[in-house]
Amino acid sequence: MLALGWTAYANKSASGRPPRVSSESRARSLLAPLCPVESQVSPCPDQPIEAIVTAMSADGHLYGPARSDALGHVEPSTPPGTYTMAAREMSDDPRSSKQITVVVEAGMFAEVVLMIETGIR
Repeated sequence: MLALGWTAYANKSASGRPPRVSSESRARSLLAPLCPVESQVSPCPDQPIEAIVTAMSADGHLYGPARSDALGHVEPSTPPGTYTMAAREMSDDPRSSKQITVVVEAGMFAEVVLMIETGIR
C-alpha cells in the first residue's frame, strides 16, 4: 500500500456539505447494488472491493493512485485542502465511482465512502 491515507464513502454529510476529512483520513470503496431486489427478508449488503483511489487537489495536484485492500480500505495522507476523490475497480473493464468533493482540515476526521455502481436496478 502507498504511504497515503483516505477512507472513501460517496455520501455527503447530513448538512449536505462535503465531508471534512483529517490529513490522517481513511477511504473505503464499495460495490453496489448486487441484487435486483432487496428486502428485510433477503438483504443484499454492499460489497467491499479492491479499487484504485485518487484525490485531486483544487490546484490540480494528484494524490495517489492508492490501492485499497480486499475490504476496500485505503489510508493515503493528504495535506489540508479541498479534493475531488474517486475510486475505480481493478478489472479489464473497470467501473468508477462518482467523483465527490472532500474538505481536508487538520485535526478533523470524517469517513468518506466511494460507491462503485454495478448498474443493477
